[in-house]
Amino acid sequence: IQKDKGLAVTKRLVRYLEEKGCQPRLSEAVAELAELPQYAQTETELYQNSDLLISLGGDGTLLGIGRRTAKFEKPILGINLGTLGFLTAEDKNYAEAAIDKVLKGDFKLEKRMMLEGSVVGAQKTVKGIALNEIVLTRQDVLQMLHFQVYLNDTFFNEYMADGIIAATPTGSTAYNLSAGGPIVAPGAQLMLLTPICSHSISARSIVLSPE
Repeated sequence: IQKDKGLAVTKRLVRYLEEKGCQPRLSEAVAELAELPQYAQTETELYQNSDLLISLGGDGTLLGIGRRTAKFEKPILGINLGTLGFLTAEDKNYAEAAIDKVLKGDFKLEKRMMLEGSVVGAQKTVKGIALNEIVLTRQDVLQMLHFQVYLNDTFFNEYMADGIIAATPTGSTAYNLSAGGPIVAPGAQLMLLTPICSHSISARSIVLSPE
């Protein structure tokens, strides 16, 4: 919403989809702001009833949609409204052309690996999923953290570092890359474990199986 000023691109694509004989759907919040209440649906209805999800924004927008819609397994077309997008497939000026290709079947569907993480506390356990990475790091105190890493209940290594990144292939070009980790093909099935600013000359990224 912030990047689509006046929801101009949203309204433009709604009209275009109508012209193509499609049935546009919008989240309730977007439909209200765009003054298109006839297309309003709850997020659950939107994800369940759609054949294709269109993400308008940048990589962050697409990553958020990926998290919220993972269990519905619906394809996502990313339209970039920002200045730089690694994940968003098309520029906003060519959005209609991208939609035309999808409607003609002229596209390649990529399946991406995701991660699920859990923080287990004394009172409760919090779970989340990620398309890019899961990061364990300090919040306020500026001090080195001590990590003991286990792989499937088997002790692997200890790190003194600012944090640890567990990245998917999609996330290999994000925080993992900035922390010195390797770039891998986005369609690969593997996981990267990368220490952040480790206090060791031998600490390197480790490539792990998806299990």
